[in-house]
Amino acid sequence: KHIMELLADDWFHQWPLVQCTYASRLLSGIGCEADTDRAIEILDLLAKAGCPNAMFRIGLRYWYGTMQEPANLGRAVCLWLEASKKGCRETQEFLKQEYQFGNYKKLNEELQMFFVYEILMLYLESKNATKENYTEKLNDEEMEEFNKIVRRGKRLEKVVSERALMRSSAAGLIWGKDENP
Repeated sequence: KHIMELLADDWFHQWPLVQCTYASRLLSGIGCEADTDRAIEILDLLAKAGCPNAMFRIGLRYWYGTMQEPANLGRAVCLWLEASKKGCRETQEFLKQEYQFGNYKKLNEELQMFFVYEILMLYLESKNATKENYTEKLNDEEMEEFNKIVRRGKRLEKVVSERALMRSSAAGLIWGKDENP
């Protein structure tokens, strides 16, 4: 079908993946004239409706930024973590790559912590292991990698909790007990 006929067809709106693919083509201009605004409009609606592929693509725009908007790394990671939990393989592979290259270190410690824990779950999943049975499923080399990720997560957890404690202590110094907002 011609693309304009497809947009008018009710069938098209029943298939989020088809819409996501169409929006991706609009972004890149493959097979049609590029229309970034329309693509973003479609992807935003799909992401809000919970489509993991759309969450991934919108996350990329937040991660790298655009000429109109600066990067929003926190928003990107939140979308990717949600898409990963929904089973989006493209997102999961991207997260693994960002972890491997250390690009997640651009994030604040709290987001790094969530990122690392998602990587930990993806690592276990890739080895057909769970939190309960990983000791039987992982060999020595895999166990070392697993422990390395766990140590990184625990260090981040410690930093995040220390910062939260410092913020609450500082607030107590500035305001009285009843005044603290």
